[in-house]
Order: sequence, then C-alpha cells, then structure tokens
Amino acid sequence: MSAPTAKQVAEEEAERLLAAAKLNPNDGGPFRSLGHHYARAGDAQRAARCYQRAVTLDPDDAEAGEALCDLLDVEGKESLELAVCKEAAGKSPRAFWAFRRLGYLQALGLAYHRLGMFTAAVKSYGRAIELDSSRVFALIESGNIQLMLGYFRKGVEQFRSALELAPHNHSAYFGLASALLAWSRHCVATGAFTWAANLLKEASEAAKVCSSLTGNLSCVWKLHADTQLALARCFPWEDGDIKWGMDEHTFKASVLEWRSTCLSAANGAKLSYQRALHLTPWEANIHIDTAVCLDLICTMEKNNSVDLIIWELPEKMSLGGLMLEPVNKDFWVTLGSVSSNQSLKQHSLIRALHLDMSLSEAWAYLGKIYRQSGHKQLARQAFDRARSIDPSLALPWAGMSAEDHNQYEAGAVNESYESCLRAVQILPLPEFQIGLGTIAARSGELLSPQVLMAVRQAVQRAPHYPESHNINGLVAEVRSDFQSAIASYQQAKFALDMMHRSKLDNRYPFVDVSLNLARSLFKAGLATDAARECEELKTKDLTSHLKFLGLLNVDGLQIYAFALWKLGRHDEALSVSRNLAENLPSMKQESATGALGFICTLAYNITGTDSAALVIHTLPGQPSYNRELKFIISALDALQPNKRFQLPQLSMPPRLTSYEVMSEVHSNIALGKAIGGESNSCLGVEGGLSYLKKVLHMYPDCSLVRNHLGSLLLSGGDWTASHKANRTNTEIGWVMLKQLESRCSLNPGSDEIEINLKECIERKGSNPSKWVSLFNLACAQSSMRAEDFAIAEKALAQACAEKDADSCVLFLNGAMNMEMARRYAAPQFITLAASSLRKAQQKSQATVPVVSLLLAQADGSLGSKAKWEKNLRLEWFSWPPELRPAELYFQMHLLASQSTAVGAPQQKQQFLLPETMQSPGAWLLRAIHQNPSCSRYWKALQQLVYV
Repeated sequence: MSAPTAKQVAEEEAERLLAAAKLNPNDGGPFRSLGHHYARAGDAQRAARCYQRAVTLDPDDAEAGEALCDLLDVEGKESLELAVCKEAAGKSPRAFWAFRRLGYLQALGLAYHRLGMFTAAVKSYGRAIELDSSRVFALIESGNIQLMLGYFRKGVEQFRSALELAPHNHSAYFGLASALLAWSRHCVATGAFTWAANLLKEASEAAKVCSSLTGNLSCVWKLHADTQLALARCFPWEDGDIKWGMDEHTFKASVLEWRSTCLSAANGAKLSYQRALHLTPWEANIHIDTAVCLDLICTMEKNNSVDLIIWELPEKMSLGGLMLEPVNKDFWVTLGSVSSNQSLKQHSLIRALHLDMSLSEAWAYLGKIYRQSGHKQLARQAFDRARSIDPSLALPWAGMSAEDHNQYEAGAVNESYESCLRAVQILPLPEFQIGLGTIAARSGELLSPQVLMAVRQAVQRAPHYPESHNINGLVAEVRSDFQSAIASYQQAKFALDMMHRSKLDNRYPFVDVSLNLARSLFKAGLATDAARECEELKTKDLTSHLKFLGLLNVDGLQIYAFALWKLGRHDEALSVSRNLAENLPSMKQESATGALGFICTLAYNITGTDSAALVIHTLPGQPSYNRELKFIISALDALQPNKRFQLPQLSMPPRLTSYEVMSEVHSNIALGKAIGGESNSCLGVEGGLSYLKKVLHMYPDCSLVRNHLGSLLLSGGDWTASHKANRTNTEIGWVMLKQLESRCSLNPGSDEIEINLKECIERKGSNPSKWVSLFNLACAQSSMRAEDFAIAEKALAQACAEKDADSCVLFLNGAMNMEMARRYAAPQFITLAASSLRKAQQKSQATVPVVSLLLAQADGSLGSKAKWEKNLRLEWFSWPPELRPAELYFQMHLLASQSTAVGAPQQKQQFLLPETMQSPGAWLLRAIHQNPSCSRYWKALQQLVYV
C-alpha cells in the first residue's frame, strides 16, 4: 500500500480540525488552528474567517488576533483591521494585542521623530490619524513637525483638530499659538499685515488659555509675550473708512487709536515677560527679550514722555542678561542697539566684534553709529564688511543706500535705489520703505510696482510719519490718481500737526507737503483750492529768503501764478511772476532757467508774443539756456509775425546744445518761416521747405526734420514729391513713402510708388528680394493700420516668399497670423504662424525676445507640450535679467506648474531648467509685483491659494 500524499494529509488535518470545532463551537482554539492550516495552504480568505471567528470567541487570543491583522494589513484593508482591533479592545481590557496594534503607528512616528526622520514621522502619524481620527498625540506631534518644517498652515490645522478632540489639552494650545506666531511672521515678510494681525490675536488668545491651564510655566508666558510684541510691531493702520475731504479730528482720532492698540499690545508683552522672568530669573534670553520690548515702548512714547529713566530700563535689562551670559555676542549687540548712549553703544558693538569678528549685525550697527557721527568713510567700510559677511542682512543695504543717495551722480542714485530696494525686500520696515520712496522720487522710479507696494505698507505701519503720507501722495500723483494724492497730502499735513516739534523744525516739511497738495489740487482741476493753499503759505509770518512771500518758494510761486491764470486773475498772476523774476539771482542755474521758461510761457498766454519777446530780450547769457527754454524761444519766434527778435542758439557751440534740442529748434524755425509767408489763405511752405532742406544736410539722420519736411511737402499738394523727405531717389525713400501714403490717405489705389521702386532697383542694381520684401512689409503695415488683416496677411506672405526673407519679416508674419487666429477663431492661421516664427527663430543669430514666446503659444495651441516648454525656456534666456516683463514670469509660472521636468528625479537636470529655480507661486508673485494691475495674474493667484 502506497504512502499518503501531502494533499491527502492536509485534507485529513482539515477534517479533524473542523470536527473539533463542531464538537465545541464556543472554543476559539480549533478555529485558530484551522486558520493556521488555511494560511499555510495559501487560502487567505478562509484563514481570515477562521481567525475572525477565534477572536470573536476569545478577544484575548493574541495569536489569532495578530495573524488576522497581518493578513488584513497585507491585503490593504486598514479600516477593517482598525475595526477588528477596536472591537477586541472594547470587549476585553486584556486584549493587549489590540491595544498594541492601535498605538503601533504612533510609537513608530515617535521613534522616527526622535531619530530626526521627520518625513517618515509625519507619514506614520498621518497613517495613525487615518486609522483613528481621535489620536490626539499623533495630531499634536504631527503639528509640531509641520511647524518645524515650515508648513505653518498644516500645523495649525493639526493643532485645531487636536483641540476639537481635547479642548483642555495645554500642549495643543501651546502648539497652536506657536504655529500661528510663525505663520504671522511669514505674512509680515510678504506684506500681509492685516492677516498677520488676525493670526497674532488668535495666537495670543491660545497662549492665554494655555497659561490658565498650566499655571506658572515660564515658557507659556514668554510665548504670550512674543505674540503680543509681534502684534505691537505689525498691527496695521486701516484707512479704508477715511475718504477724501475728511477733517483733521477724524484722522488724528484714527491714528491715536492705532497707536493705543500697538502700545497696549507692547505693554501686555512687557507684563508677560515680567511674569516669565519672575518664574525663571536665570533665563538670560528673557532679560534680552524684555529689553527689546521696553525699547519699543520707549520709541512709541518718545513724543509723550520726558522721563529719562524710561530710556535706561532697556539698558538695565540687557545688562541683566549679560551678567548671566557675559560672553554672549548677540546680547552685546542687543545692548548696543537699545542704548541711547553713543559711547556705550560703540563699546558694546566693539565687544561683540571681539567675541566674533564675523558678526554682521555688529558691523551694521557700528556703521550706523559712524554715519550718525559724520564719519562717512568708516561707516561705508563697516557697511561693506557687514554686507560681505551676510548679504541677507537689511541694515547694511539701507546704510549704503543712504550714503549713495547723498551723491549727485546718476549712477550713485541708481545704486542707492537698488540698495534700498534690496533692504526693503529683506526686511519691510517703514523707515526703509519711506527711504525707498524718497529715492524713487529722485530717480524717477515712482511708477515701479515695488515702490507702490512699499509705500502703501509704510502708510499702514507708520501712519504717524508725515513722510509716509507725502510719498504715498507722490506715488498716486505720478499715476494720475489726483484724488488719492490730495487725500494723502492732507493726511501728511495732519500728521505734521501731531508731531511735537517747533515751528522752525516743521517749516520746510510743511512747505513741501503744502506745495505738493497745491500741485495736485491744480492737476485735479481745483484751481481755486490750489490758489487758496498757496495763499496760506504766502501769509505765513515766518522768516523767508523770498521777499514778502512768506513760505512760498520758487515752485510754489509757479503753482500760484498758474492757478491764478487759470482762474482768470491775470494781473495777480503777472504780479506773482514779477516776484519770481526778482528772486532769480538767488536761484540755482537749473531752477533759474526753468523759472525763466515759465515766465515766458505765462507772459505769452496772458499778453501775447509782444510781452514774451520783451521778457526774452532780458534773458541772461546763452550758456544758461536749458532745453525747455530753447524750445519756448523757438516756438515764440515762429509765432512772431514781425520777427522782432532772432534766435541766438544757432551760433552756440555744439557742446552746449544737444542734438535733440537743436532738431526741435530747427523744426520750429521752419514752422515760423511757413507761418510768415506772404499768402494769408494757407501756409507759405516754400520758406519752410527751403530751410529744412538746408538743415537736412546738417542733420541727415534726424527723423523729426525728415517727418516735418514730408509734412510740408504733403501740405503743398504735391504728394508724389514727398519721397524727397526721405533719402531722395533711393529704395528706402520709396518704401517710406508707401508708409506716408497710408497715413495721409493719399491715392492708396495707385501703383506708382511700386513702379518707381522697381525702376530704382533696376537702375542701381540693388538686391530686388530685399527691397520687395520691405515694400510688402510696408504694405502689410498699412493694411494692419486700417485693420484689414486679410490683405495684410497676403502682403506678409509675399514678403516671406521672397528669397532669403529677413527674420523681422518672418516674425511680423507670424505675429499677424496669431492675431488673425485670435480674431477670427481660425486655427489654420496658427500653423502658418508657427512655421514663420520657427523660421525667424532659426534665421536670428541670437535669441530675439518675443519670438520664442509667440512660438511657444503657437506650439501649445497645436498640442505640442514639449515644444511649448522648450520655447518658453528660450524666451527666458533671450531677455536681460533687468528687462524681463511680467508676462514672462507668468509664463514661467505656468511652465513650473505643468512641466514634467519639475518633478524629475535627476538633480542635474533640474539645475539646467530655469523654471525649477522657484516654485510656481513664487513665479506668480513676481509677475504680480511687476504688473499688479493685471487681473489675470490675480485670478491665477486666487486659484493657486484655493488649491
């Protein structure tokens, strides 16, 4: 008889186990053994059912429970595994296997946390929370790790979830306050001060509840103090309810309420620091934090307090921290920053440098001291040292900006602006932001979006500074928002009145603000209010260098005279202009020549050319003429029919007169000769034509002279002769004449110009392909101007069909096809555009801006993502860094969001791709900074935030 096979043995064993289970169905042992049998046989489903039966009968059966959980875990049935463990734990308090299983992931996360493996710890905690959402410990620890990794929003969510489960858990409250504080600092760095203030208020409440739960715990009181101090520093002044035309009382009440809120928060921080210091007087850091808080309170109360003892408290607290840690370099820097004694400040900073020569903060504060004491060379050296050690420190950038701002070279002013902008980007303090606005006003950068944002933030952070409102008014004025500018200047005047200074100190800022207000009132069409503002300055009973004019300076006199002229008070306007003329000898040359030009213009508008000519005869020597005055004189000469005076500029050396100015002057002279012709019915163009032909030999490349010559030829009726305005009898002359034809609407259906161009090409033996292509390009431009895109496209196609077509022609053809595809929703033009743009890209020796961007849009519309990515990267490198437009940053945002290369594991590849240099959100924010008026960017940001 043969031996039984393994299969037969297994079947017999299963039958025995089933028989045992049937004999005693309330015993879990046979079911456990049967589960082992099925597990060895590979039948997981039967094994799980047997284990489940065994655990149901005996919840304390660790062997069956562990085996069941292992099977469920392998099959990915975590929810069922959790249900089994919960059921067993609920039936028996001795089901240790179930309790161990329920806390396994938490223990694993804690182990990862202790080992510094934060990502693995977060995953373990997250898994435990998924299995059981009531895991308070996992929520708190996960929130702490999120806070450590800088994911503040996620950390706040975890702590809030923990508090919903355990409303009296002091660890959750402490973590929530810490996360909200860190999140608020990030908001302050990005300029979201209102959001930061709301977060800090919630953080302060959480810390207060935590202190009531824990009692005398020093770290909790210090956390509460930190939140209050941060709130005192960032709480914004909201001027949304204050409209133009408000009274002084409303403004002062609003600013005082803001100051009271900030001061209350600072005092609350001081009390909490004192409580923490009382509990742990050996903590040196608390002494230093208290010193910083007291210094802030002294700064806020400096206009109200004359008690010098208050100024000593920050120094005493700093010394207390140094007594505990005398070799702490940062404590010495703090003492140097809060002390009001120059000798002590310098000694503290030098002591800090003795401890660490590479301490950038000490060098920066030392440079500030040297600059205040007048040692500019030492200050520059200290700022340079600090900036080279730590380029991310704001103070040395601001210090170097202040040094460069005092120089008058154009390069120094630009460098000052860039340095101050860098300081504002690192640390958005209102003092730095006001300085940026002041430098921008001098360098012509007031239209910059960075300046706009910085100045608006300065108004929120420092409404008691008149400078912030004044610069805000300048920014609004340069953007032609005169109503906002008027409101800002009025607020600046109110803020000046709130400052506790003498009238002598307030005199010059008051004059500047009042003149800015008068200028904006005049630009807004409120000449009466502008004149009234100037009259208030005129009646000020203060000593002035101007005779009998109060506080009105040169600019004020011009605004006053202009306003009077607009109001029809001509005699008073002339009287003010005479007062201005009397003070010309005391003015600088630049101001004097500008004032002379204003007087000439005003005299001409009020009394005519005779009076203006009389003023011109009394002008000083020729070298003092500026550009505007030369143009005014030439214009008056052109309008003077009897030629009572002649222009002296023609005899001036070239070094004293710019090319652009002289071209404008000669154009006015030609106009004067045309006006002075014998015919009364029309312009006498012959005199002007004769003169301009002579001038054309002196300035052969001047477009203004050529355009004027062409206009006079056209006004004479002989339109075919207008090619003389160009390079006569040349190919380019006929091409430019084709452009003049469309602008002047002169016989557009004639082909005479094209015939003459072909004859000129044959006569000179020129390259016909080049000139015919340019001629077709001119035809296309004429059709584009008339919005006849179909004819324009045909002309561009002919231009591109020429042999060796120019890259510019190909580029325009591609752009025109893209426009036609957009207007007529015709996708066939996209293919034509892509072909032309690709040829233009290949023909260009260097990457040309916009070409690759349009090609990327075309390829993207055709569904080629790889080509879209490639061309966008080419577009990025085709622009100089300082000239890259906002749209390019927005496209890089799209590329960073959608490109497959962003998530590629190859680190080497990522360094070669420009879109990986920043996150999609950072690209989008840069685009908004470049062009904050584009609604498309804001919509994309809103979608990004919601996602």
